[in-house]
Amino acid sequence: MNLPRLSLLAAALTFIGSALMPLASPQRLAAMVEFGASPVGLMEIRAAYGGLFLGTGTFFLLCAGRESWFRPGLAAQICLMGGFVAARALSLAVDGMPSLMLAMLFACEATVLGLGVVALRRLGPAAE
Repeated sequence: MNLPRLSLLAAALTFIGSALMPLASPQRLAAMVEFGASPVGLMEIRAAYGGLFLGTGTFFLLCAGRESWFRPGLAAQICLMGGFVAARALSLAVDGMPSLMLAMLFACEATVLGLGVVALRRLGPAAE
């Protein structure tokens, strides 16, 4: 298996895996991250953390299946994971690391970001 495909599959697994708990048990995630557990809050958790992550993971699976989609998929992977890593780094600098779970998420996101960067560089320059 080539690195771009492996990278996109890692991103897909990260997002789909992250969608499972919010879809199945938004109350548990709400308690873990100290969100409100009102009906409105639970709907937002399901939609934003469940639905969006599931859709994003599905997009990465589609990209992994077609070589012509590798470059846009990797670009999306880098942008999304880069956003997570940058925001978590800012939070770490401002508030410190509040839990082991969030430290593990940060490490996973940074790893998938790095994998995407290396995979995109291995593809070489894009044909214009």
